[in-house]
Amino acid sequence: MDQKIVNLYECGRFENLTKQVTSLIDTQKISEMLTRRVIGTAGDPISLLRALLRGCDKDDNGMKARHLIFTASVKLLQDSAVNIRVATDVIGFLLVETDKLSSSSLAELSDVYIEAVKSKEPASGRAFELLPKILSTLAARDNVIHGNSNMSGSKFKDRVLNNLCSSRWEPHCILPLTSIFREIPMMSEQLAFVIKKVIRGLPTMNLQEVPPLIYQLLVLTTRGHKDLVLQGILNFFNNIEKQDKMEESEDIFSVSTVTNESIQHTEGTVIVHVTFAVRQNQPLGKELVRILKDRQQGDPSAVLQPFTTALILAISRIHTFTEQMITILKTSIFRCYKDIEKHNESKFIEEIASKIPDIDADILSIVKNSSMGWDHVTQGLIELGFSLMESYGPKSAFGGRVAVQQPTAILTPTQKACQLGLSILQEIFKMQEAARQDVLEQVLNHLITSSVHPVYHYLKLLSNIIHASPQSALDFQMKIRETFDYLTQLPLETAEGLLVAIQPLVKVSITLKDALMLMLRKALFSRQVEGRKLAATGYLLILKNFKVYGSLPSSQCSQIACSSSQVFVDVHQKGSPDYEAIVCSEILGSLRRSFNQQADVKLILYEGLYEALSNNSKLKGEILEMLSNQLEKYYVDDSEVLPPIKLEPCIAEQGDKVYITEPVTHLLMALGQSLLFCKRRGQEDEEENVNVEKLVDKLDGVLKSLATRMISSEMEDFELDKSADYSMDHGVGVRNNIFAILVLGIYEVLMEYVIGNGDYSSTRCEQLLQLYKNYSTLSGVLKEKTEAKKGKDTARSLLSIKFVTEAMRALFSLNSPSHDEGLTSLRQNTDFVQHMLLVTQQKIHQVDTKGQCDCPEGTNKDKVFIYCSTLARVFLQQVITPTIENQKKDKSKSVSQQCLESLTTIIHIVCTRYPSKIREFLDLVDVECDKVDDNVQEQIHAYIKKFQRLLISFLTIEDDDANLKDAVNVCTIISFLARLLDAERPQFTELYSWLLRVCAENNPDDVVLTKALISLLLSLTTRIKSGVKLTRDISQDIHSQLGDIDEDVEVDNKTNFAIINPRTAAPSVFLLVISHIENALEEADWILGQMMSQLSSVDVSDPDMQALFTNYEDKENMICVRLGFLINSYHELVQSVIPVGQSIEALLKSLIHTYTTLKQLCKYYLSVYEKENGHFCDKFPKLIKLSGTHLTQQVYALITYIQAAQSEQLQPGDTKATEKAKRKKNNKEVKVDAKTKNAQKVLRGSRSIPNLIYSIEQYERILIKLGKRAKVNLMEHVKLSTSRDFRINFAVVEASLDASSDEQLSEDNESEQEEKEEPKKKKIKRTKDGKK
Repeated sequence: MDQKIVNLYECGRFENLTKQVTSLIDTQKISEMLTRRVIGTAGDPISLLRALLRGCDKDDNGMKARHLIFTASVKLLQDSAVNIRVATDVIGFLLVETDKLSSSSLAELSDVYIEAVKSKEPASGRAFELLPKILSTLAARDNVIHGNSNMSGSKFKDRVLNNLCSSRWEPHCILPLTSIFREIPMMSEQLAFVIKKVIRGLPTMNLQEVPPLIYQLLVLTTRGHKDLVLQGILNFFNNIEKQDKMEESEDIFSVSTVTNESIQHTEGTVIVHVTFAVRQNQPLGKELVRILKDRQQGDPSAVLQPFTTALILAISRIHTFTEQMITILKTSIFRCYKDIEKHNESKFIEEIASKIPDIDADILSIVKNSSMGWDHVTQGLIELGFSLMESYGPKSAFGGRVAVQQPTAILTPTQKACQLGLSILQEIFKMQEAARQDVLEQVLNHLITSSVHPVYHYLKLLSNIIHASPQSALDFQMKIRETFDYLTQLPLETAEGLLVAIQPLVKVSITLKDALMLMLRKALFSRQVEGRKLAATGYLLILKNFKVYGSLPSSQCSQIACSSSQVFVDVHQKGSPDYEAIVCSEILGSLRRSFNQQADVKLILYEGLYEALSNNSKLKGEILEMLSNQLEKYYVDDSEVLPPIKLEPCIAEQGDKVYITEPVTHLLMALGQSLLFCKRRGQEDEEENVNVEKLVDKLDGVLKSLATRMISSEMEDFELDKSADYSMDHGVGVRNNIFAILVLGIYEVLMEYVIGNGDYSSTRCEQLLQLYKNYSTLSGVLKEKTEAKKGKDTARSLLSIKFVTEAMRALFSLNSPSHDEGLTSLRQNTDFVQHMLLVTQQKIHQVDTKGQCDCPEGTNKDKVFIYCSTLARVFLQQVITPTIENQKKDKSKSVSQQCLESLTTIIHIVCTRYPSKIREFLDLVDVECDKVDDNVQEQIHAYIKKFQRLLISFLTIEDDDANLKDAVNVCTIISFLARLLDAERPQFTELYSWLLRVCAENNPDDVVLTKALISLLLSLTTRIKSGVKLTRDISQDIHSQLGDIDEDVEVDNKTNFAIINPRTAAPSVFLLVISHIENALEEADWILGQMMSQLSSVDVSDPDMQALFTNYEDKENMICVRLGFLINSYHELVQSVIPVGQSIEALLKSLIHTYTTLKQLCKYYLSVYEKENGHFCDKFPKLIKLSGTHLTQQVYALITYIQAAQSEQLQPGDTKATEKAKRKKNNKEVKVDAKTKNAQKVLRGSRSIPNLIYSIEQYERILIKLGKRAKVNLMEHVKLSTSRDFRINFAVVEASLDASSDEQLSEDNESEQEEKEEPKKKKIKRTKDGKK
């Protein structure tokens, strides 16, 4: 049959063709013929379609036949078995013939498509390609009759679109429908409806189909609603990532249907599509920037979701958006770190705000994905990493540099952002081979060009890169060699840090080592001192890192080092011992020439040689020989000659300038420390070289002889006199000052060497005390003279932290029967004990501020930690059970006081710089404590209990100011340790309850101690839920102790805390409470700001957002309750008799902040009502009532009281008498000026009153507006403020009138008495004037 129809068409027998087609209308043969041709292989379907349509007349039967042909064709095209080429041909032919269909046929065809959409069976989407043509043809028709409806074509088209979008879309229909919508003309509302429908269907689709669907959505953005598409894409992938994380956390053994690899592949493809669309359509990128900024305001962590961040990084490659995208990421990262800090510090924010995800893990996961197909984000990651380090790295002070310092272990948000940038770049270098050169070049360029700003973070990055991937870094050794040319031009700290960072490469690369050695050799003979210092530093670093296992080669072997670069060393293997020995021998030869350099170079050399010796013990013979040869230039070998050291060669004079040429004290210190090390090592090393033993014995005798003769030497032997000039104004004074400092240093070095390795025999202790006596005498003279002449302080102590630690242990805790006599003599010498405590405090303070101290082993963090732990154990024992009586000289502190202060500093060091070692610290400090269990919280709490008992003992001793000062230090220690306790654990609750009892039951009547205890109590309170209740209780105590501003009101004298009394209530405790309230208000402001931003950035019509706003009601109730407690606190404070001055000013500013917060809360509810999404919570009207009845009325009474108090202080008194006083004596004029200054302070405090009134009025204005919007009378309990500019106090006016009438009466009496004499005086004046 189908072939017959085709033949009739080809033969031109159209009448027969028409009859044949008409006869097939009521049968299924048309569909069967098309099926055989379209799906089967019966022939060409286009020829059949052409013949069938040609056989359709324009009458009703023809139109019916045409409709049947189109309907059958559309249904066949829905079959997935149709060949793609055939389908394309059929669709192309039908598109041409669509215009010939009647309006009713077109309408019925649209119904076919609607049914296809509703069908759950999968079908081919090619049939939908006809729908745009059908709808556009329908829209062009004037009238469409379908069923019982009769409407215009455009309206019917809108109806079809509405039916399509209102139907349930099966996943197989979403993609073809979206692709055809771009060809359908639609209005803006219809386009938004379609986009929302497609976005809601995204979760139902397979991940493989998501990228093409999103591509179609991006095409639709050219017609509008870019924000809907971008928001939908971001929300879809963010939800997928959240679900994936939840599945991983809930059940690690569950098998997910969607793998991480498939998610990453899909996200990567979508990112490519979006990036391409932004390149082609710049407004789309601008809309994305706007969306990201809105999200950033509400929740910065939403911008840092992995997909969103990766998209931002990819788009940052487009030059137009680079700066904007990187700025958005930087700001979001920094704000997230600040928010995390708020979460950790406040229990209220932790409960009310949503948990912030781990942004470090999310961003580093992008770095990991960049090596698995996300190459388009790599360049953005590099840009972000360096931008974070540059923006949030350490900054130099104004006009100068900042020295390289070790940061504390507890990082600030700024330091965390910088550390994240460092981690990003380090991981990129490790994973992305193509990006390594770019990263390394930028790091080295920053080091070279940043001569003013600190570069510690870049040095740390370079060091981490080299240690983590040495082989990868070695591929770019040519670039590293190029930086050697700039080393001498860099600051010494930067150059030294760079040399330290590249040491692992120097050990494995002979080429790099030779280049470095050549550079150092040139620098050693540089004209600039900085270059020579760099050379000495570089040589010493190599000595410390190159390990010598055997003996050094002979001096002839050093010649071989010149050709050592010809030897190949495999970088995968450790360097040859012979090779490293040759390198060390060559370096020692170069360093021998440094002994003729300037004093600064020698200083570096002496300090570094001991460290090199301690790290490389095989070098001890050569190092001791070098130091011994240098000492011989200044040491007098004759034991009968005094002094034993020649100081004249140690200085040089040029005119009036005198400077040191030989730091002989540091030379002796290096020699003494090296000898002590060799003695300790000699006891362990059985294979000691005989020559080295002889040299050690010889030098030991030299230092012992030096100590003996220094004891016998007097000041005059060094050409120093008690009456000499030690000022720094001219050459003689400078010379004497330098000599005195050198002698003091020699005494300190010998004091340390005499004791040696723990030898506290009576002879050694006697020598030590004699050396100290000489030291003390000279130090006293120098201190007296320099203080009188306003000169410099004495130099820092040369005693090592190791010696100081051993000395403290010996003085306070060592119990050795064989050394009792010597130790007793040391302990009985009060001056010596005080001096050692001061030196210990100096070393500890250096560690606290810089992380290290300037002495041997002072830069080794692990050893410094051990020394600090030992000192803490000694000081704790002395504080609890003193072994030395608390004697003190003059106004100096007692031994226990100094021990407690040092212990406080040490605990601060451990808590800030070694928080991960707190358990090890407690084990070392409290070795006798029974181990409760492995719980570190219990261990910390047990340690805190010791100080709790100590504090109670201090509080029970009456009238002892020293104990009260010690109690302040104990409070500080407890505060440091309390930060390590988990607020959810019972240990923290027990500590908090104990502190409440202490404050409630004790009254030390000391302002400083009270401030410390209340401050500690408030700081702990912020970490628990009932924080603001404590503020109310303390405010009640302040009110009861200070009294009420209304004299007729009697305040109950009952208090909650005995520690608060009239002396401590104001200003100390009062200012603490105000500060605590300010922090609570800032937290409320932060929460409200987040809620308002989220409210403005989301679409309230989205049903998914309804749950978010439902959750807001709980947050609103919590905020209102918190503000209610704060208002109750203010209710007490504003009625208290606060002294005029700082306290009043702080109270007024805090009240302004309170009304600003209340106004912000009202604005938030205004936004809620404007969006028509909810209402205010149940607690809000109660809060408004409370503010009107308990705050505003009392605030106006407070203002009246303040102005009355200020007017009393500003009364001028007897003006005439004041003027006479000014004319009589100058000193009284000074007193008047002081009063004037006090009056100015009072006036300055009154400036906040107008601002407070204005804030109240603004709050009431917003409240009225909100009440009208909510149709609730919120002003029922709020009394409207009146204008205060024309306020009349009738009592004051009446008193002023009475005073003025009395004044007028007295003036009249005086004028009557003077009337008789006045004319005579005037006559005399006139006579004189007339004569003139």
